[in-house]
Amino acid sequence: MVQEDGKAEENMAQKRAALLEKRMRREKESQQRKMQLEAELEQKKEEARLKAEEERLRKEEDKARKEFIKQEYLRRKQLKLMEDMDTVIKPRPTSGAKQRRGRPKSIHRDSMDSPKTPVRAATGNHGNDLHLERSKSSHLWSMCPAATLLCATCKCLNHQ
Repeated sequence: MVQEDGKAEENMAQKRAALLEKRMRREKESQQRKMQLEAELEQKKEEARLKAEEERLRKEEDKARKEFIKQEYLRRKQLKLMEDMDTVIKPRPTSGAKQRRGRPKSIHRDSMDSPKTPVRAATGNHGNDLHLERSKSSHLWSMCPAATLLCATCKCLNHQ
């Protein structure tokens, strides 16, 4: 019986060793799986972070591109508007003097048959005839004793 007890104890020791070995192997495999899962999780986090960063950069670039296009459109629109304004509003002459159109010299009051012209005396006395003259500086009308035709200053031919 002693031999049987020794064999039974030996058999139990082998079984315990096998169970312990099995448990150690499972724990080791479990740790390896855990480490592998952590590594995969870390890798996925890194990939997600990189993807998010790329997406953020892409959105910033798109926003900057759209803003540039908008500014360029507004700049071109402003230039077009300025060009259109230049064609509509012609710059004044730089000479400083205002160019006024005088009455044509070929037209004489004698030959004009218009009710707008002043009625001359039948005597033809040029010294006593008066007509209105517009002053260039004050834009007032004044009386000018003159003949019937216009000159450059007082609109009559006698002073030329």
